[in-house]
Amino acid sequence: MKPLGNSISIGKTSDNDIVINSQYISRNHATITVQNDNSVAGNNNVFLMHYTDHSTNGTGIDGRMVKNSTFTFSYTPGGAHPQILLAGRPEHTLNWNELLNVLKNKGLI
Repeated sequence: MKPLGNSISIGKTSDNDIVINSQYISRNHATITVQNDNSVAGNNNVFLMHYTDHSTNGTGIDGRMVKNSTFTFSYTPGGAHPQILLAGRPEHTLNWNELLNVLKNKGLI
């Protein structure tokens, strides 16, 4: 599944924006779609992130398993963010620094 223009992809194949080479990670594990949160008046630094799991093994988000569905959360630079465990495995915790760098390089945040 190729991401939309305001999205990034996570998976184990080289055509993903974030590549994680592991037997537990699907080829196209997930996409993260970003949009400005217009509900916060006057603040362009609040974003809604929609994490969509496309995987066989699912994703743990703050202790809850998400499989073939979407989890939406608000993100403010410098603020708190959820713990995301790809395939529900602690050794595959999503690296927020890497994620944010990819989002910045694509002009999404």
